[in-house]
Amino acid sequence: MVIRHEAIADYVIARCRCLFDDFNPSEFETVVNDIYPFKRKGSFYCILPAPAFMSVKEYLLKEILADNGINEEDSRIYLELYNRFRKVTSCHYFKKDMPEEPFIYIFQLEEMIKRVREKTFISGSLTLLNGKTVKVTKRQYAQEIRDLAKDLMKYENMQIVFVSEKDLAPLPYISCWCQQNLWMVQMDKEGFRLSDEISVVNAAASALEQCIRRTPPERKNKENVQKLLLDLAEELETEE
Repeated sequence: MVIRHEAIADYVIARCRCLFDDFNPSEFETVVNDIYPFKRKGSFYCILPAPAFMSVKEYLLKEILADNGINEEDSRIYLELYNRFRKVTSCHYFKKDMPEEPFIYIFQLEEMIKRVREKTFISGSLTLLNGKTVKVTKRQYAQEIRDLAKDLMKYENMQIVFVSEKDLAPLPYISCWCQQNLWMVQMDKEGFRLSDEISVVNAAASALEQCIRRTPPERKNKENVQKLLLDLAEELETEE
C-alpha cells in the first residue's frame, strides 16, 4: 500500500504546475500588460509592511539614488523600471475614460512604527533592483509618508488601511500587488513572482477584503489615516 501511495503521489506531483512564475524586474510591465487585457479589472491592492520606495515620487527617487552614490547609467535603468512599475501599480495612471476602481494600500501598523524608530532604514525594493544596499534617511521616509497623505485626500478611489497584529487578520511578511480578476505579484529578497491563476488571485483578493472589514474604522477612515501618517512623518523629522 505504501508503494502504491508513493506512486500516486509521484503521478500527481509530476502533473502539477507552479502557481507562480519568476521574472526579472525589468520584465514586470511587459508581463503584466500581456495578461488577459480583455478581462474586467477589479480592485487593486498593495500589501506592504511599509511604503515601498520603488514607487515613491520621481523627485524623491532621484534624490535617494544620488545620496547612495548610484552612477548615472544605473540611475537611468532605475528610472526606466520605476516608470514601468508606476504605470501598472499606481492610481495616478487610470485612464480618464475608464471607471476608477478602488486602489487600496494595506500597511502593517507595527512595521510602520518599527521602521520609524530604526536608526538606519534600508529600502528592500531598491536594494533588490540595484543588488547593493540602498539606504533611506528619516527625512526621505517622512517625505514619502507625507506624499501618501496628500495623495490619499486627492484621489477619491485611493484608500490606505493600517492593519494591526491585534486585528486577528495577519498579513504575510511580503510585499504583494494584486489586481483583482487578473494577476498577483509577490516580491521578497529573492525577486519577483507573478501568478495569473484566477482562482488564486481572487482568493487572495477575497482574503484581503475580509482583512479590511476586520480593521477598525479609525485605521481606514481617510481623515484618521491621514492624521496617523502625518504624525509618523513628524516623529521621523523630529528624530532626524
